[in-house]
Amino acid sequence: MKSVAMESNPSSICGENNMVYVGSSILSTMNPSQWFVSAYDVTDQMNPVLKDTAMGTGRNWALEVRDGVILGTFPGGTLRSFAYDLNAGKIVAGPVLHVNAQDAFLALMKDGGNLFAFVGGDVNPPTEYAKGMRGTYIAKAILRKPGEVVLTTSVNPPEAAFAGCTMVPSPGEHLYPRNTTVSLQAQAVDPWNFFNWTGDVSGTSPKVDVLIDRDKIAVANFVRPILWLHAFPPERRLLYPYQVIVEKDTILVQEIVLEVNDVDDWQLSSITFKAEGTGDEKNDLYRVYLVGAGYNQYSTYAEDDGTIIFRMSKIIPKGGSLRFKLYYHFSRNTPLLLDILDKIKTYMVRIHVNMVDARPIHYNNFQKRWPDPLVSNPIELANVKNLTRQIGYTTINEAVNQVQASETIEAGPGIFEEGGIEINKKSVTVRSYKGPDYTTIQMSAPRKSIFHVLEDSISIEGFTFKCGIETKGVKIGMSELKDLFREVKINNCVFEGSLHAGGNRCQKLFTASHHELYDEK
Repeated sequence: MKSVAMESNPSSICGENNMVYVGSSILSTMNPSQWFVSAYDVTDQMNPVLKDTAMGTGRNWALEVRDGVILGTFPGGTLRSFAYDLNAGKIVAGPVLHVNAQDAFLALMKDGGNLFAFVGGDVNPPTEYAKGMRGTYIAKAILRKPGEVVLTTSVNPPEAAFAGCTMVPSPGEHLYPRNTTVSLQAQAVDPWNFFNWTGDVSGTSPKVDVLIDRDKIAVANFVRPILWLHAFPPERRLLYPYQVIVEKDTILVQEIVLEVNDVDDWQLSSITFKAEGTGDEKNDLYRVYLVGAGYNQYSTYAEDDGTIIFRMSKIIPKGGSLRFKLYYHFSRNTPLLLDILDKIKTYMVRIHVNMVDARPIHYNNFQKRWPDPLVSNPIELANVKNLTRQIGYTTINEAVNQVQASETIEAGPGIFEEGGIEINKKSVTVRSYKGPDYTTIQMSAPRKSIFHVLEDSISIEGFTFKCGIETKGVKIGMSELKDLFREVKINNCVFEGSLHAGGNRCQKLFTASHHELYDEK
C-alpha cells in the first residue's frame, strides 16, 4: 500500500471495509491543541484518496471504528462520535459524551444495533456486555445513518417486563427512515394486562400505528389487578358445651378482609369455608352466619368437615376492602348437653384465596394472594379445664392426674361418674363452673373414695356428690399421715346420701344428711 503523507503526527489509525480513518493532533506551535479525523478511501491501495477531514480543538488520544461509526477519546473524559456518509463523502459529527474516564485506551463492542464503548481496565474488549466486563462502561450509542430517526420502546413497570410482558418492536432503540409508519403491539402475560401507551404515543388499544417523523418514545404500560385475603382469627377458646349452647348465642370463628389494589373494581360472587377439627359440624351446629359489608346470611354444613358457600353480589372498589365475620351457632338440640363428651371437640375453618370467587371487572388477568391456606384458631369444647394452663380434659380424674401444685381444676356442668380421684399436689383447687346445681360427681364403685387427698391446702368446691349403686355413702378419704395436713376445705357441696370423710383435720364446711368419719386404709 502506498504511504500517505501527513503534516502531523497521527495518534491512532483504524480501518473498516475500504476506508481508513486517521486521528491525530496537529504538531504546530501556532495550533498546539487541534485535532483532526481524516477519512481515506483505500479501494485502490496504491492510491489512497483523502475523502474528508473533521477538525476541532483538543488532542486526539485514541480512535476506533465499528459499522461506520467512528469514536475517539479526548482529554478530560470526552468521547466524540462521527459517521462517514458514503453518499456525500463527508464525515458527519455525532453526539459528544462526557464521561469520568481519563484512560487513553478505547474498546468498542457491537451488540445488535447498539454500540458499547469501554475505556481502561483491559486491552481486550469484553465479549459480552453483561459478562466479563473489566473495563468501565462509557456509553451506548446507536448506529444512525443520515435521514434516520430513532424509536425508543420500553415496558413499564419493570416488574411487568421481568414477568415477560413485551412489545413489538421489542424494548430498545430502533432506527427507521424518517416518516416511516411503525405498527406497535403490546403483549401481556398473566397476571398482567395492557393498560395504555405513553410517551409520544397514546391510546388504550394494544395495537397502534405511529408515524416516526422524528425521534420518538413509546412506552407500553401494564397493570396487574391484585386481591389479598387477610385473616384475623380470634384467639383459641377453651369452653364447656354449656357455654356454647346456653350462655353464648353465636361464637366468632374467623374474621377475613378482602383487599384489592387501585387498578380495578372487583366483583365478589361467593366465599367458601372448609370445616376442620374433631367436632361434628353437621350435627353440632344449628347455623353458620357470615356477616359484614351489608351482608348477613346463614347456612349449614351438609356433612362433617364439609364446605359451606356464601353466595353474594358485592363490589370491592379499587383500592378498597370488605370485611366479613364468620359465626357458629351451636344447636340447642345437640346431644352435647345430654352427655359428658367422650373426647375433646375442636372446631376450625380453613379458607384459601382461591376459595374467594372474585374477579376484576375490566381485566381478564389478575392475581390473588396469598398462596398459603389460612386456618382459624380452634374453639375447643371440653368437660374439664385446667384453668391455670388452659388445658382441656374429658374427665376430672384425668385433669387431676396431670395437675401441678397451686393449680385450679374446673369441671363444667354435667354428671361425672368417677371415683378414686387422687390429689397428690399441694394447694390444688378442684371446683365446678356453675355450682352444685349443675355439676354432679357420682361414685363409680363401692367402697371407693371419690377424692383421695394426699397433700395439704386442698380445696373442693361446688359439687353435688351422689352415691353410686351398691354404695352406702359418699367417701372422701385422706392419708393416714394426718399430721401432714394443715388445711383441707370442702365448700358449697351437696351430699346425697351419707358422707364418709377421713382425717380429723378436715374442716367440714358443708352440710350433709349423715356424718361418719372414714379413714382410708
